[in-house]
Amino acid sequence: MPDLPLQPQKHRVSEQEREAFLAWLWEFLGAQKTLVLATCNDSAPACNLMSFVLASAECSLVLATPRETAKHKAMRNNPAVTLMALDSPALEQDLDRGTAVTLDGEAVEIGEGSEREQWEAAFTKANPRLEDFVKSPRSALFRVDLRRVVSVTNFQQLSEITL
Repeated sequence: MPDLPLQPQKHRVSEQEREAFLAWLWEFLGAQKTLVLATCNDSAPACNLMSFVLASAECSLVLATPRETAKHKAMRNNPAVTLMALDSPALEQDLDRGTAVTLDGEAVEIGEGSEREQWEAAFTKANPRLEDFVKSPRSALFRVDLRRVVSVTNFQQLSEITL
């Protein structure tokens, strides 16, 4: 194995590269089943493994959580969240082929009504085993509007885009 770079190689995604990068991002995220949600409430950070569904035409995704949880309280009190998605090579610490994507965004709880029903249907289609959970009145849905994305490939090659 060649020597690993000690310094990251940073690249800001340009306007000309934006469309291709976002298409790649949506393809990458679409191939993942879960991601890690990081929240912070009362100066206490926490991480949770989450299922999700992508918004089709927006830079957003949707998460579901029980209302009586620390992560629900944290997202309501501090909507700034970070998500991390990893592919299989990254999980296996394959530094040459693995990809990790960090997504910073703002969590907005989806209220009752037609918008929630649309997201329940989309979430259930992507995660059929979670249908009863998602449709329960004890569960909340949050749309995370993405603000910044950083992808890391080949160990230290970083690409960053602000949305």
